Amino acid sequence: MEEHIAKSPRPSSPIMMLAQSFALLLSTIGIGQALATPLAVAESPAQDSDLVVMYEWIDDEGATFTVYGVDESTETSPSEANPLKRRCGSNQVQCYGNNVASGWACEYLLSGRMFFYDRPINDHRSICVLMPNHIDKCCVSWANDLRGAKVAHLVNAGMKTLNQCGGVNSKTVSGKARDVNLNGVCTTQCLSNRAEGCNNN
Repeated sequence: MEEHIAKSPRPSSPIMMLAQSFALLLSTIGIGQALATPLAVAESPAQDSDLVVMYEWIDDEGATFTVYGVDESTETSPSEANPLKRRCGSNQVQCYGNNVASGWACEYLLSGRMFFYDRPINDHRSICVLMPNHIDKCCVSWANDLRGAKVAHLVNAGMKTLNQCGGVNSKTVSGKARDVNLNGVCTTQCLSNRAEGCNNN
């Protein structure tokens, strides 16, 4: 009767044993999975604004005006304006070094060239102008719902901010006016290069 002798497994080579040990180590500490999975790329911070373009137009000089308002689909509750304070209207200005605008563009925006100067602000929150060179830009923005106020009411605090934070010939205009009286509403108003406001503070 023929005997069948079971053969023992062939001994692993030192290199194979080392590879197996390394794979076991990676599996134990979880590095194996990390190496097999691409690293997630962090997304850019989201804009801190829910503003949408309400309308825009190009004037006879080639400057582009854009009016922004609050996206009603993301607004959780109506913005409440501060009641008019006894001393409101001082237009106290603080200048910033970021989100800087062109003084020339700001003067153009505030000088009365906007054909809708007497238009009610309603649910608008900012108005921007991009000059014909597509470089110089300026935006005026405000904090509260100002139904009943008009665009012309933005001029006083806007010009004070422009003059104190660089002037017409400056390329670094950025500032906020506090205690601004906009048709009986006490609020803040900004002048900068973005529709969302001059500064996050």
